[in-house]
Amino acid sequence: MMLAAIAAVELYVGLDQPAAVTKTLIAAHRDEPILIAGTLGAGHIDLGRAIHGISRRRRQPLVDLTGPDAARRWHRTRSYEVATAIVDIGQLAPTDPIRDVWTALSGRTRWRWILAAESESHASSALGIAHMRSAHRVVLPTMNERTDDRAVLVQRLLAYYAPFELATLPEITQRILTASRAYASLAELRETVRRVAAIAVGGVNRNVAKILGLDPEHLQLWAARVGLGVRSHT
Repeated sequence: MMLAAIAAVELYVGLDQPAAVTKTLIAAHRDEPILIAGTLGAGHIDLGRAIHGISRRRRQPLVDLTGPDAARRWHRTRSYEVATAIVDIGQLAPTDPIRDVWTALSGRTRWRWILAAESESHASSALGIAHMRSAHRVVLPTMNERTDDRAVLVQRLLAYYAPFELATLPEITQRILTASRAYASLAELRETVRRVAAIAVGGVNRNVAKILGLDPEHLQLWAARVGLGVRSHT
């Protein structure tokens, strides 16, 4: 269980940030409710979902406070004693439409904060917000800025979707998946790996096209671009 939890958090925090991974896991496994605050697009929403899924709070709904209807969702879920919540840093201001969320969170020190930002500078700029000075600070750099061993990251994603080794894929596919600056987000890389895994296992056919949400013709073209177009089945 712990190894799976470490791997899940490493996908978002980065393989080159072991200290941040440890701090995140420690915070996630405590009994206090957790609030993950991050800058829009930094990846804190995916991180929050991963943390919630491995925490003691996973039997309760994840409280997503991002987006325009955050106040409504907050009123429906604020009664949870032990919860995992996600919020955009930009929403945490007394003048924001969800100021009632701000008031509730800033007035309850029982919340344990995880501040997830794209960089240290983004994190530092948020430290003026109540409770942020004691937050666990985690940097979530975009994929094209990370120094991970990309092959290890891709292999972990492949293992998640199919029992398929990166080294057995065509050379062009390996290059596309492991190019250091090829993907701006983990979500984009994850979707590409998912498609590669499905085609590698099932070939290019209507069933695989349906699974991937592509029509067979588009799937054939996409597969050819990543060097997997040779395994075509009807």
